[in-house]
Amino acid sequence: MLQIQIIGNLTRDAEIKQSQKTGDNFLTFTVAVNTGKDTPAIFIRCLRKAYDNTQNIAQYMTKGKKVYVQGRPSVGIYNDQQNNIVRPDITCFAEHIELLSGKSDDERPTHVAETNAPATTTVSNQVEEESDELPF
Repeated sequence: MLQIQIIGNLTRDAEIKQSQKTGDNFLTFTVAVNTGKDTPAIFIRCLRKAYDNTQNIAQYMTKGKKVYVQGRPSVGIYNDQQNNIVRPDITCFAEHIELLSGKSDDERPTHVAETNAPATTTVSNQVEEESDELPF
């Protein structure tokens, strides 16, 4: 299975939208990934099926927050007719989401994660410490 890991800033507040085909709710947001000094940012659209606790996570996902997203990518192209340029169209079907920044730069990072199972969502204001022991 192909996986993508993204670290970037939210371009706007996350929204919960309903699918016209299935009626399921989805958390939608866009992440801007800075690729370097002389190159433009890449914008990656992200979708996550909404569970009961997704509304709680969405309220913390506001414009400018740094996030980590892991999921399955879908890549295509679109023609930017305004500038007559072919651009990448990247969508990530998110399986794991973490907030990497707090409300201000003075705060510790806020850890909000959502995985496939809705019951495993954690919300904490503490940074998890890494263990020095290797699992093998």
